[in-house]
Amino acid sequence: MDGTTVDVERLRDKINLVLRVNYISSALAILFFAVCLFFLKITEIVPYAFLFFGLFNLANTLVFRYHKNLSLTYNISSITALTCALIITLYTGGIASPFIFTLALIVFAGYVTTRQYGQIYLNLILFLVVLIYSQ
Repeated sequence: MDGTTVDVERLRDKINLVLRVNYISSALAILFFAVCLFFLKITEIVPYAFLFFGLFNLANTLVFRYHKNLSLTYNISSITALTCALIITLYTGGIASPFIFTLALIVFAGYVTTRQYGQIYLNLILFLVVLIYSQ
């Protein structure tokens, strides 16, 4: 098998993975918005952070079809996820929040993409956890 063909297939697989994860996470975030707002009667910041993430991530994924820049789409999704996860963590108990585990998922997603992204997100999230802990 030609090396170029393998690279093209890997890129296609990576694109499909990122798009699939973005679509699913956007749908789940919008669903969590509805559950928080209508069933759990949470009306403060948390449901709106879910809604913002869901809609913004969905728009980011749809815009990918025009610019075809996977790194840009991935970084925007990761930064949006990090921001919303940080907001939800801070508003649901800080370091004791059960939602804090999602910060580790962002690091894992970074390592799945490339080692460099994983290192960047790991260091950033460790810094943020220390800030949350010192709160």
